[in-house]
Amino acid sequence: MRNYWGRRLPRPIPAGLLRAAIRRHLAQPANLLLGSLSRLSDQPVSPAELAAIKVTLFQEGDFQHIFRVAVRRRAGGQVQLAMVVAKDGFKISRMARRELANLQHLYRRDERFVVRPLSGGMLAVDPAGPPARARVFVYFTQWLAGMHELGVDRRMNFYINEIPLHTFRPAVSDTIRAQMLSILFGYWDPVSRTVPEPPQIASGDFVISRPQAGKPLRLRLIACRKIVSSVSLARCLRLFLGYQGQWAGNVFHLLPKDPRLLFEALHRGLVEINGGTIAWEQVERELNVYAAELQRPAVEMQAWTPLPALRKLIGALHHLKNR
Repeated sequence: MRNYWGRRLPRPIPAGLLRAAIRRHLAQPANLLLGSLSRLSDQPVSPAELAAIKVTLFQEGDFQHIFRVAVRRRAGGQVQLAMVVAKDGFKISRMARRELANLQHLYRRDERFVVRPLSGGMLAVDPAGPPARARVFVYFTQWLAGMHELGVDRRMNFYINEIPLHTFRPAVSDTIRAQMLSILFGYWDPVSRTVPEPPQIASGDFVISRPQAGKPLRLRLIACRKIVSSVSLARCLRLFLGYQGQWAGNVFHLLPKDPRLLFEALHRGLVEINGGTIAWEQVERELNVYAAELQRPAVEMQAWTPLPALRKLIGALHHLKNR
């Protein structure tokens, strides 16, 4: 297996060992798959109810394998889950355990925009081997049927990174950016003052539905590496409006060109989802403070800044608020 740039992906645990460990675990009368199926159906699921289990490697990265687990029931019907397996028993397993806890946190906050997390625990791989591969952390999530990995191309437009490939036009990519902002702002909790850190979008943290005539695009988060705490409204705005990353030598950011899309993302994510706890006047006041901060000469010297987008938004607010 190789990554996007052709570099061979690390496999500290030989594939044969991992296959054997998964097979042994699923043969146990109590395992993480049964626990996950029980959570999905809200009632205990026993091994006798399962007719067949098929596990296939769906995706691989530097830190984890993602398997598709198809379960056929004796009573009829099939259920699909995702199984995420950390690649070593030390740092990467700790990352996977934390990611499951973060997904659970987001799911409790708002289940509409995140994959449903299920059971997690340690998988015995090679007890006689080195500690790094003796046990690794594994967790299950619901399989999001009809959703596909979202990538970023060299022109900073989004595309579906699964066959058949589909590249979104710049205008549609802008609406996707606005949806992302709305989701991320919506996961800011003004009571606990927590929010997920900006996702690694080019790494597939978001999945998306394929475009269909008359149907809006659907986005879901499938990864959350860190929950940031002590986040005020001011810091939340800076975290996502000021986010920038490097991809293919260009700056990637989350700001749509159309101020209407940016206004709707802010209003939906910060005001509507919080049920009016946060008033738009608070958001507008912080936007003005942020824009003034960005106008300082030392800040304006930066290669990229959200200031032009904020100026367009602030200039259009009177019209946008009275539509």
